[in-house]
Amino acid sequence: MNSNNREIHLKDFPKDKVVIFLEDKFRKKLIDNAINMFGREELARSLNIRKLDTITRWKEAKINRGKNWITPQGIPLDKLDILLKLLNVDLDVVEEHVTSYKSRGKSLQIKNPNLPISESPVLFRVMAHLIGDGSANENNVSYFKNFNKAVYDEFANDLKEVFGGIELSLNKDNVVFPITVRHILSSFYNINFGTFDSNIPKRLFHLSPKYAGAFIHGFFDDEGNVDTSCIRFYSFNKRVLQDIIRLLIMKFPKIASITDLKDRKKKTGIEYYFSINSAGLENFHKLIGCTHSSKKEKLKFYIKRKQKGWNHRSKGNTKLMILESLSSTPKTIYELTNELLVSRETVRAHLFGYHSERKRNTKGLIEQGLVEIKCFGKYNSVVLGLKNS
Repeated sequence: MNSNNREIHLKDFPKDKVVIFLEDKFRKKLIDNAINMFGREELARSLNIRKLDTITRWKEAKINRGKNWITPQGIPLDKLDILLKLLNVDLDVVEEHVTSYKSRGKSLQIKNPNLPISESPVLFRVMAHLIGDGSANENNVSYFKNFNKAVYDEFANDLKEVFGGIELSLNKDNVVFPITVRHILSSFYNINFGTFDSNIPKRLFHLSPKYAGAFIHGFFDDEGNVDTSCIRFYSFNKRVLQDIIRLLIMKFPKIASITDLKDRKKKTGIEYYFSINSAGLENFHKLIGCTHSSKKEKLKFYIKRKQKGWNHRSKGNTKLMILESLSSTPKTIYELTNELLVSRETVRAHLFGYHSERKRNTKGLIEQGLVEIKCFGKYNSVVLGLKNS
């Protein structure tokens, strides 16, 4: 099993999709040497370009579009590759002279780039977000959307760590980034990023657990959910979830209670999901974890609740603790759950009452006239307090 880190060099880029900008002195000398060796007309034929002034534009790295409107001009990578072969220069030699690169057409640039791009856990976390978010398609604007600031910030920082001085457009809840990122990663790892046709890099199965862990971490931040006694992964892409289950089983055997894949009908199609149940939560948190702040908080709470040294409080004790807690300030059910180390269902039962075939009806604190709904908080959550307080 080969676990050596690989590098992504210019020669690995999709040559028909990328434009390269080179240091002035290096670029001018390179093109002058080619002109002196072949002449402009022969060089143009070898490069399969029709206009001779294209060579001049490349040399000067600018183009006059009329009325003194001058824009930067890079060299398409496929043409640069031919030019270097004519001069018997290896493409890898050029990497240290690259000042920036971008996709063809109008595109954000990657300036002062990290070349070669190093394979790292962070790189795979970036790919997980592109797959999970499903917004890095071939013909779409490339952006990553997440309402959680911790995940949003981490993604932007990850892109900078992997690619270098990458141009980003940071909006309220989405990060717009160069589509070049999608082109390079899709080509090198032979993967897609669409919601229904995406696939996990096979390379992950040959790397150490920290790489798989970073990928699963990123995917869970986007497509995971923390429930009362389990965590769940969701996707409309069955193959992706099947591969994540395989990664978990192969790389993290200590994470127990991984369920089989299930499905449910949604308006947009069949959604697939699997769970890691209570017995696997602590090891998932230790070995993989998540960045999403509310998911992390819930996960820590459920682990803490599982580790408590008791199963049931004395009869009536939880109700008294709820009343005592609400006497200081109104709270949501989630806040009471965290404070009392009991499940959300238990708190709801004590507040709203319950009925069971095996037990007689039990009135909740609201029906008893001790607690009332004060208002509705964030995400329409119920805020409760003592009545007449």
